[in-house]
Amino acid sequence: MDDAWEGFCRYLEKLCQLQACDRAFNDLVSARLPLHVAGREMYERAKELCIQIMRNAQEQGVLRGDVTAQDIAFVIWSQAGIIRATRTIAPQAWRRHLHLMLDAFRTDGAHELPEPPLTSQQVDQTLVTLECTEEDCREQS
Repeated sequence: MDDAWEGFCRYLEKLCQLQACDRAFNDLVSARLPLHVAGREMYERAKELCIQIMRNAQEQGVLRGDVTAQDIAFVIWSQAGIIRATRTIAPQAWRRHLHLMLDAFRTDGAHELPEPPLTSQQVDQTLVTLECTEEDCREQS
């Protein structure tokens, strides 16, 4: 899109909307890895698309320069929980959270962050242990 901020917002809005409308997709994007080869390819493709959309917004100066694809993973994971928790009570509650996050990603009003972003390796390690029980996590170690 010509307006990179609009493209970034639309990408995340549609992704989160898909999470909200499709339980299987929500479970997939918040699932523990390793994924089947096809799932891993989808994950890598989605990550590359996200990076390009972010790069466009950062080049236009509308997305904070310190936002990484790993930060977007936190949006997806948090949305998964919000969607599950509010599905029957307030099925659109995820939109409020997403737009609060989008405001935090804007260049205007950005403050220095207290922690560095996770590395790709740290995100992959997190995905392996996401939602596993303590016993499951001990077995994987």
